[in-house]
Amino acid sequence: MRILGIDTSSKNFSLGLFKDGRAYSYNLETGAKLSGLILEAITETVNSTGCKIGEIDYFACGLGPGSFTGIRIGVSVIKALSWSLRKPSFGFSSLDVIARNMAFSDGYIAVVTDAKRGLVYHGLYRIKDHSCLRVGKLKLANIDSILSGIKHKCIFTGDAISFYKEKILNSRKCSALADKDMWYPKGHNIINLCLERVKKPFKEDLNPIYLYPENCQVKRVNVS
Repeated sequence: MRILGIDTSSKNFSLGLFKDGRAYSYNLETGAKLSGLILEAITETVNSTGCKIGEIDYFACGLGPGSFTGIRIGVSVIKALSWSLRKPSFGFSSLDVIARNMAFSDGYIAVVTDAKRGLVYHGLYRIKDHSCLRVGKLKLANIDSILSGIKHKCIFTGDAISFYKEKILNSRKCSALADKDMWYPKGHNIINLCLERVKKPFKEDLNPIYLYPENCQVKRVNVS
């Protein structure tokens, strides 16, 4: 079984490749250069393992929330590969992927990522015996509202820490802050989620998760 999964919801481009029982992980900070790098990175990574893109059995993508533009680029690429090669595809919340970075711990994990406009994307997770389960729905709110809604001591991870570190620490809801390299999706965790998904029936779903109201999302404008 061979799986290719990507996440483009943040400033980091994450790619995971599973081949012959081995997972390969590729993580690169791209910023605004993503569109010019993604296809090249996919091709080079796949080729470096001795695999061909046409040999991939499943495709997967992080669906956000996060960068509107980044999510659309990633979803479009995976949809195109899946459709052209007639292979199944599926998606995951990017916050679920980030939470998996902390699967070595135990207890509650609060993922908080920057949503701009003074807001935060948030997901709450419970880690037990290396199993990561989301508790409740994903949220978009200001950091004060997020913190007031958390009922347990949590390990916090996600890039919103860089903006709200003091508030998080002073909230008494924080047992620890994750290291910065744990704030973003990782390629190997995309693969881990994929391996769990393919073991049971699934519905192909690559609908982006924005959380913002539709009238706040970036839209393409046709100019005649």
